[in-house]
Amino acid sequence: MKYAFYTDDSGGWLKVSIEEIRQLGILEDISEKSFVSTDRKYAFLEKDIDAMLFINEALVFDWFENFDAISRCTDLYYSGPPSFIRNLEPFIGTQFLGKSLPAKNTDNVFKF
Repeated sequence: MKYAFYTDDSGGWLKVSIEEIRQLGILEDISEKSFVSTDRKYAFLEKDIDAMLFINEALVFDWFENFDAISRCTDLYYSGPPSFIRNLEPFIGTQFLGKSLPAKNTDNVFKF
């Protein structure tokens, strides 16, 4: 999987699927400084708090062998001011609690 990182003049967000956040068990730990896509399949995780939480948890669960592996899986986009992301609905993790989709590979969900 490739991750996209979006920026504007004053912020940055890592685009991650809601299902990945659910699989890591951090739905309720994501702040309202992050946003939800209009189709409600993706979160745009605020770079300083929520994206780092996601990355740290993904490392703990061995989704990546190290931080460099995450960098290799991230594309950089510049969306220019003001970013469309700021107009999206804030992330509220309790909205997504409930039935999880089955993981493609339950032993190691994402191998990079």
